[in-house]
Amino acid sequence: MSDQDMLPRRGGTGGAPPGRRRNDYTRLGCCGMGNTNIRTLVISLAESAERRSLMSERLTKAGLEAEFFDAVNGRTLRRNSRSLWAKAAQLSDGELGCYLSHVGVWRKIADENIPFALVLEDDVDLHGDLASVCTELAALPLSFDLVRLSSLEPQIGKPIRQLANDRTLILPTKDPFGTQGYLLSLAGARRLLSVISEPCLPIDREFNLYWRHGLQSLLISPPVVQHDWELESTIVPTGRAEIVTSLPPLARVIRSLQKRRAIYRIFKSVAHKGLFSFISTSYAHE
Repeated sequence: MSDQDMLPRRGGTGGAPPGRRRNDYTRLGCCGMGNTNIRTLVISLAESAERRSLMSERLTKAGLEAEFFDAVNGRTLRRNSRSLWAKAAQLSDGELGCYLSHVGVWRKIADENIPFALVLEDDVDLHGDLASVCTELAALPLSFDLVRLSSLEPQIGKPIRQLANDRTLILPTKDPFGTQGYLLSLAGARRLLSVISEPCLPIDREFNLYWRHGLQSLLISPPVVQHDWELESTIVPTGRAEIVTSLPPLARVIRSLQKRRAIYRIFKSVAHKGLFSFISTSYAHE
């Protein structure tokens, strides 16, 4: 397989994900959730047999069955192939491989018309109510592209809906970071492919900029998926690249205003059926 094969395609939903054949997914069975429209996809390197075995145990304990999706190994990308992703010059090989792996999952969801997919990385712990939370989210009478089920930072945002087990669905106003787990709708997969399929920033930073991309991206608080800090990442083995994102004071003010307005529009879009009321509180300064 050439490096060109792994380049995310622009638009459209036909064919297999870039760099993947139909038999490149290790099938564990259909999702064990009550909602049969939800499938679980776990991003994992094909050679990570021990990691897959551990995740299989954790999935079984959480009442889930899943498919393993072969991740792109950033360490094996040929150096001369970096020109295929001109905007990804600041990313480490691991970050690029991680990004392309997530894009491949979105492509699979779009290609196979999967109504909802629980997307997991393979270095996570799963809460016992993960399956029921996903089923509850998929049944809600509201529109969303994705719901982030994990967060590496405190969950701060606008309340959308109270869920079972004292969990709250919020629209984040502070960056949660991390892509350890999220519930993605079919419409959301298509939208992600249309707006952020070309790597530029680390994948979780692009998710944090959901407001800039017009994505209906929500967050669960407290999380039902957590990063297992005792496991070394095999998807991002080369660490984080040093990316400078600081802005001059005036630019920070302008960006903050743009973010507030965008989040307000997204909130109205998510709650357009009038099920929820907007809570007019001030955003914390960034």
